[in-house]
Amino acid sequence: MLNENRMCYDVTYYECDFKIDPAKKTVGGEVKIFYDAKLPVKRMQIDLAENMEIDSILDNNDQRLVFSREHR
Repeated sequence: MLNENRMCYDVTYYECDFKIDPAKKTVGGEVKIFYDAKLPVKRMQIDLAENMEIDSILDNNDQRLVFSREHR
């Protein structure tokens, strides 16, 4: 469902770099999201499965951003 945290931007593309370790049965990596802001972006909603951990979120200047995780 679209809400104000999803309507303020349009994704132009995702850049994905995955590291698969079959011996440990794990997948890690990094995803970069490129987007056009349609309104001032104060907060973004990104949907992930609960078992996907987030190490950090960086802006385009490689500065760490504060984030929260809500599971529903």
